[in-house]
Amino acid sequence: MTGDSVALALEHALRIKEAAESVGAGGRGFRRRARDLPSLALSAGLVPALTFYLSKVERGDLLSEALELLRGSRKPEEAAKKLGGELGDKEGAGYTIMLAAIAVAAEALAGVSLLAGGGDPRISLAQGLRKLRERAGEERRLLRILQPYLTELKKLADAFFG
Repeated sequence: MTGDSVALALEHALRIKEAAESVGAGGRGFRRRARDLPSLALSAGLVPALTFYLSKVERGDLLSEALELLRGSRKPEEAAKKLGGELGDKEGAGYTIMLAAIAVAAEALAGVSLLAGGGDPRISLAQGLRKLRERAGEERRLLRILQPYLTELKKLADAFFG
């Protein structure tokens, strides 16, 4: 299962931009995360990069909200009300949205679910990452598939939030 990584990156970036604008947020935290993740994933590996980002997520409900935003099941202005600071410029901002973007992209572009089940999405994501890591070669394959998406999202984050 492969999709159009450019179209998906455009869709996600536009949804994030609309959400940020609806609450007057600058989105620079997301921009930093979008810029850092591709090189971190190439140097450390996809799962270690994502577990680092996961360590920065303080609330599971915000991850759920970001997933709904990027899946299109929540209007950007509605999601923005809850996401608030995640859309802003502070140093810790953007990790949650970037993790949600990767989870949605992995499923859409590669048919790989990084969410292992219900409950707290942070735990579900950690379980999904463990399963990904246990499957020989799957982590590298997924990174190859996600790389064009990550590159496009990085360019769009620079354009929208630079």
